[in-house]
Amino acid sequence: MKYMKWFAVILIALVVFDADARVGGGQGFSTGGGGGTFSGGGGGDGDGLGVIIYLIIRLCIEYPQIGFPLLAALLIFVAVRFWWNNRDQARQVHRLRSSLRRADNAPQRSATTGRSRAEQDLLERDTGFSEPVLFEFVQLIHRRALNAHSTGSWDALAPFVSESGRNAVAKAYKRVASFSDVVHAGVRLGSVRQSGGRQHLAVTLLGSRIETRDGRDQPTYFEELWSFERDATATSLAPEQTMRLGCPSCGSAIETDSAGACVYCHTPITAGQLQWQATGVRIDVSRAIVPPRVSRFGGGDEPGALVPSVVDPALGTRYRAFTGRHADFNQQAFLDRSKGIFTELQAAWSAGDWSKARPFVTDPLYNTLRFQVESYEKNGLHNRIADLDIERTDVVKVSQDAWYDAITVRVWASARDWTERDDGTVVGGNDRIRRRFSEYWTFLRAQGSGSSAHDVSSCPSCGAALDRINAAGICGYCESRIVSGRFDWVLSRIDQPEVYQG
Repeated sequence: MKYMKWFAVILIALVVFDADARVGGGQGFSTGGGGGTFSGGGGGDGDGLGVIIYLIIRLCIEYPQIGFPLLAALLIFVAVRFWWNNRDQARQVHRLRSSLRRADNAPQRSATTGRSRAEQDLLERDTGFSEPVLFEFVQLIHRRALNAHSTGSWDALAPFVSESGRNAVAKAYKRVASFSDVVHAGVRLGSVRQSGGRQHLAVTLLGSRIETRDGRDQPTYFEELWSFERDATATSLAPEQTMRLGCPSCGSAIETDSAGACVYCHTPITAGQLQWQATGVRIDVSRAIVPPRVSRFGGGDEPGALVPSVVDPALGTRYRAFTGRHADFNQQAFLDRSKGIFTELQAAWSAGDWSKARPFVTDPLYNTLRFQVESYEKNGLHNRIADLDIERTDVVKVSQDAWYDAITVRVWASARDWTERDDGTVVGGNDRIRRRFSEYWTFLRAQGSGSSAHDVSSCPSCGAALDRINAAGICGYCESRIVSGRFDWVLSRIDQPEVYQG
């Protein structure tokens, strides 16, 4: 019957979906599992409801015996859904606030510095420690170790992966013949301890790669816990020395004698005397990659946007110390640059051209977000963001280590955010209704850099246009690597309000 076709249209219109979306994450995030999804989108109730009302009015006129019962059902549906969404959002906000309180009161946090106990321990023992440098080093060792497992050539990694580490890698990946396309999606610092004249460090790595098993390639998502050790008296090397992966003493290419000493400077280097050395690996998660999740989500603010800000209790003291070191620092110029980077990254994400984001982010974060963009593209999906409006930015933390200054800003923004297929069909979010969200963005700059913040449209080194930045973040005009933080602030980290701890 004719009205049955209309009834089917109404049922379809009642179903509104969102897909994981938006650079940095958001509404698909879950505090329950200790991690989250990169997600976005907005509610779709407004447009669907308008279509439904129109159809029901037509039915009330042409088929009143069907239209009026449906109208009554619609009113009940709207009332129940409104009540359910409000209750669910209130529960989410309460859960997130409770999570923050538990995090703030946890014994591993420092109430005076806001740092994790692990990071505080490293800073107390090693004044040269830098979390960004450590994370880049760990990811580099991880990549090289996977390659060494694939090729069977470990000699160049002798100072950085111990014999027990090589055995652990062989055991953990015994069914994998080779790895390729390794993309790191995150690094987390775990426990730090000292015993027996050694420092012990645990680091969790997350990401994706292609694993070749029995002649077949399998895209795989992984979460792994890697353990590292070094001599208790060792201190961190300069970033350039750390990432060179040459002899930790003289910098020469790795070549050792039978006693494990460098053949050029004769310094023992194969037992973690000067640099962190991987000693073990545990695979916590290893699963085949599936297409991005499409999920149901209501309208209104993302719950994270309602969570109170976590402000470093030492912010005032640290900010005054920072401006004392950099008397010409202009906070408004910095915030303008941070907003510019925020806008440029959202535009690059929406266009599906992540290479446009290269001048503004560090290597680890660039790969982290590239992992998400490629996941969409491989599944014929595209996240679109339009009418972005940055409502507010607050500085919540200023920190310094031996090599970098860092400033964390909480951003509140809103946008139309939706996901569509290659043919333009909207499968998630909403292309007409705005959604409000909030995130913490951390920017860093190398120590000794100038205090000015440059416009995001030009190279901070030579002032040329950013149309010739290669995959390594090097300007094609002045050949400066502008994503190192040596010339200006670059983005190094994005956190969701649900789990940000300072």
